[in-house]
Amino acid sequence: MALLEVQPVIQLVRAASYGPWKAQRERAWQRDECTTAGWPKKLDDAEIAALLLPISAGRVGAAVGTHPICIAEPIFSKGRPGSGGQDEIVLGLLTNWCRNPSAGVTGLLAPPVVERIGQRGVLDRRVEDFGLTWHLPRADGI
Repeated sequence: MALLEVQPVIQLVRAASYGPWKAQRERAWQRDECTTAGWPKKLDDAEIAALLLPISAGRVGAAVGTHPICIAEPIFSKGRPGSGGQDEIVLGLLTNWCRNPSAGVTGLLAPPVVERIGQRGVLDRRVEDFGLTWHLPRADGI
């Protein structure tokens, strides 16, 4: 089993920005084995799409570019934020990835980087440690 040092980057996208973001992601993944084929064509107005990109731990932001290379299988989810807001979606995605990261892979995690995506790209980016102790340090470049 491979032990990876993982920087989870979680992108959150509202319905209005979903179509262009999905198309950009599909173009970026043409060279990879990943695809958006199983994703919905559009979201309901109240829904948020969330994508966990497991990249190499370390720098994030401009240092890795617009479409960083994943070191394990990314996972997609969509839903309506509950009483926990967007953090509820982020924690759910992290939990799902930790339970089933990729075949033959386990990871040491850095605190996740959460990006809100809009029509023109990243609106804001933050590190969210949720008050927990993580195996790896916070990402540089935030």
